[in-house]
Amino acid sequence: MTQHSPSSSTTTNTITKHKEPSFQAPTRNAIIKTVTGKFPITISDSTSIMEIKRAWAQHQGNSLDDETLNCMLRVVFNHRVWEGDYHVSDLLLNYSPPDDEKELEFQVVVSLRGG
Repeated sequence: MTQHSPSSSTTTNTITKHKEPSFQAPTRNAIIKTVTGKFPITISDSTSIMEIKRAWAQHQGNSLDDETLNCMLRVVFNHRVWEGDYHVSDLLLNYSPPDDEKELEFQVVVSLRGG
């Protein structure tokens, strides 16, 4: 029975690793900065770049589809443009916030690229 426990434990660890992405990430306060001002949103580490773009559109009163939002908007965080399938946890990997920072600030830039 003692020999069975370690292998059972190993199996449990493997299963736990598969379940990690579905855990409830802690929420954070954030601000989206726009040309016309700022507005607060609540995010978590699992919030995607697309969700930030949707929050911008909703705040503007737009109900644009994701494809249009992806073409039209750029999300800037920590002086870098983030596009694609990134999440807040990816943005924070190499980020060391200032001591006085109470919320994350995202800048949403409207890109008027011609077709």
